[in-house]
Amino acid sequence: MAVGGRQGRKDFLVFCFVFWIKILRFFPLPSADPRPCFNAVVVFLGGLPVVLSVSAVVSSRRLPRVCRWVGQFSVVGFSGSRSGPGAGAVPLLGVLAASVGSEVRVGCARGVDEFVRSSCSAPVVFQAVGRSPAALVTRSVRLVRSLAGSPSSLLVVVPGRACPAGLVSGSSWCSGFGSGSWASAALAVGLGVPVLVWVGCPSWLPAWGSWVGVGGGWFVCGG
Repeated sequence: MAVGGRQGRKDFLVFCFVFWIKILRFFPLPSADPRPCFNAVVVFLGGLPVVLSVSAVVSSRRLPRVCRWVGQFSVVGFSGSRSGPGAGAVPLLGVLAASVGSEVRVGCARGVDEFVRSSCSAPVVFQAVGRSPAALVTRSVRLVRSLAGSPSSLLVVVPGRACPAGLVSGSSWCSGFGSGSWASAALAVGLGVPVLVWVGCPSWLPAWGSWVGVGGGWFVCGG
């Protein structure tokens, strides 16, 4: 009886694991290789196996094409919405921030900045001196200009909305009309820094710049 009980628990554990693998197949990883590998955390409660979590592990050889493209840059800067990255941007943004071997530069804000800082091992953080609008603009300008002054640099931008009408690219800071992320992108394009941006839909893209889609809501300008 005891042997049968142990075999029953073993069979149930296998069933749980296979069940979660099948479910997660409907949520593909941002990878060129469609076969992810998984880690499962299983505990026994009352003699029954309970799957607490199943996480995907992505190796460097499974990184998507855009990640390998980003890897060619020696310096990668990040900018984005203070409310955090959109759900569609999270998978690839996390992989980018954690896996690129380049030097990562990022601001001190909440949201996307914070997400990137927590995903990187040793990012270079640009601090704002104070929290006034002028101080925040100065920080963003310093970050973008540092990229323009570095060979082989890229700016990754994850805005929280469409590019505001009236915002134009140029070699000096232009009012972002409430969107510092797009203002940073406009300055980077004006200074000749390639930009990788994630948008909720293509209509978010500005009229300035030549944007090329690379999949998953990501678009490249320059580079």
